[in-house]
Amino acid sequence: MDRPAMPPTVIAAVVVIGAIVLLGLAVTLAAVAAASASLPIAVVALAVVFRCAIPLLFVVFLVRGHPLAHQWATLVSGFAVLIGVLGVVTAPDNLTRAVLAGYVALPLSVIVLLGREPSLRYFDLQCPACGAFRTKAKSFLFNAKGCAACGHRWNHRQGSSRATGPG
Repeated sequence: MDRPAMPPTVIAAVVVIGAIVLLGLAVTLAAVAAASASLPIAVVALAVVFRCAIPLLFVVFLVRGHPLAHQWATLVSGFAVLIGVLGVVTAPDNLTRAVLAGYVALPLSVIVLLGREPSLRYFDLQCPACGAFRTKAKSFLFNAKGCAACGHRWNHRQGSSRATGPG
């Protein structure tokens, strides 16, 4: 089965995640510049890898339409929103609250964008049998899926599988 065209909601989510990666890189580079004399190059390299390379893997698999990337991008964005809200609540001044509130808006928009119906269809999360969006992973890497509504099982981008019963 051919991959469908990427809907505007997924394009927007990828752009927002790219902006988050760039902001993270800027913060990391600013921290490295402030402490450049005391940090070994290995620590700097690890900081850049964790701030950029891992989120960019999300972007690659989001563009490819893999449901595991959808799940992890939504989950990680949820954690980022939670941490950001805690930061807003405990911020010492209004300027810090405003900056953190702006930061919370980015991952929150990712959650909203990836939760829209065109995005769910793009990530093959709609049951081909009943049309419900109540998909559950049936394999560790989310290549096999099952519908919580009707019990139909299918493989990623195939629309159906040999096992179509509940479970």
